[in-house]
Amino acid sequence: MSIANAPRAIYPTPKSANWYDGEIIFSTRPRLQVFSPSGGAGLAECFEDMWKRFTFGTGKAKTACATGTPGFSLSVGGDAPVLPEIKAGDTYALRVDAGGVAARAVDEKSLLHAWMTLIQLLHPRCLDKGKELFAVPHVEIGDSPALAFRGLHLCVFPETSLVFIERILRLAGLLKYSHVVLEFWGMLKLDSFPLLAWPQAFSKEQVRPIIDAARQMGVEVVPMFNHWGHAAGSRSRYGRHVVLDQDPSKALLFEPDGWTWCLSNPDSLKIMSEVRAELSEVCGEGKYFHLGCDEAYSHATCDLCRKKNAAALLGDFLNSVSADLVKGGRRGIIWGDALLDSTKWEKPITATSRPDQRTHEALPTLSRDLVIADWQYSSELKEVPSFAHFKEQGFDVLLSPWFHPDNIITLGKTAAENGGLGILETTWHTLPEHPYSMLEAAVSAWSGSEEAFGEFRKKGPFNLTNMASLLRKLVPAEGDYKNSGWNSFEVTG
Repeated sequence: MSIANAPRAIYPTPKSANWYDGEIIFSTRPRLQVFSPSGGAGLAECFEDMWKRFTFGTGKAKTACATGTPGFSLSVGGDAPVLPEIKAGDTYALRVDAGGVAARAVDEKSLLHAWMTLIQLLHPRCLDKGKELFAVPHVEIGDSPALAFRGLHLCVFPETSLVFIERILRLAGLLKYSHVVLEFWGMLKLDSFPLLAWPQAFSKEQVRPIIDAARQMGVEVVPMFNHWGHAAGSRSRYGRHVVLDQDPSKALLFEPDGWTWCLSNPDSLKIMSEVRAELSEVCGEGKYFHLGCDEAYSHATCDLCRKKNAAALLGDFLNSVSADLVKGGRRGIIWGDALLDSTKWEKPITATSRPDQRTHEALPTLSRDLVIADWQYSSELKEVPSFAHFKEQGFDVLLSPWFHPDNIITLGKTAAENGGLGILETTWHTLPEHPYSMLEAAVSAWSGSEEAFGEFRKKGPFNLTNMASLLRKLVPAEGDYKNSGWNSFEVTG
């Protein structure tokens, strides 16, 4: 049976799946065995939590952990099933038959991927209280990701609830995203510079459990703080400024319009350094830090900065920040638009280095420890020439689509076929209106295949209703209208 006609949807689509007649029935208390080089306790905690969530709060697996090659088995009685062999090129193998469920993986992260596949196959047979039964269809799956970095960029606005953040982070884990870039738009209270948060912002104690949950599901949470443009902590179209609307005396930290940090002010540099350290601690251990660095309309316009070469000012600043991050074991990620000459690049490529700034001239001088995230939202070509440009300059490159399906698959396929580090799916303020983009980017990043993406799109609205079903299991709304779905309203206006 083809994946297109599979009895159960799996997101993202596995590389190969052979379906067979029959299914195995579990009570809510199956026997779970977990093996890993570390002993399996951390994995088992995640597996047990997911089992409980996908059995509507009724399930509690009877778990045993042991040291060994990464693997797990679920059984209803008798001997535990033998773990399957992994085929060349795959990172995990999953088998379900009359004897139970068994999976083997090349590492612990891949074993989490096997579990996220399995848990989506679990469906109820009886939900009478005390008699609950759940089934999994017989199948053999071999799978591996096309891209190592499968990222989602999530913005936290004053209108964003904690429940929504948890839902999206948990869904990212289920969809096998490797990274979530978490950007707080004035919505996280920081000890280092409290004015960077609105009074109603979340505390670190409120967000840490959500971040920990994502990390347990295999997601690296990447801290983000805008180090250049977007210094207002709010969208330019509405004119707010998280710092200056609370204390106008801090104006010299920024260029005259407030939109861009002043890179010549040592106080600005000190604040950004302290914020990097604090956000890195909040988000936990990881390899990356997103520095933003797009749309710096007012770069080098103050009395101090305009006396300097605008490109050199940017380049020296980014190299200094990069060196600081590398000391802590992280690499900086920067948006690529300001490193492309707007007079040389034509649509659909987005380039924002203006003739009066010429910030693209900083590109050759930048440390190759920096990763460039090339956001090209209008590109629906077979190739993305800006990606090739950055690659030729020796940079690791992430391709960043937005919400249009053709854009998502073009950038995912380009990255997979041309040695890209991966993709970083952006959502900005539009995630509630285009939640399907999160599913589409997961499929594109995992498969890198137009064929797999095309089969996924054939399901149309079913993908959206299935996403809602997954969210209800991951984080139940418990009867609260505002905590249900992915939007706080049904009708506007």
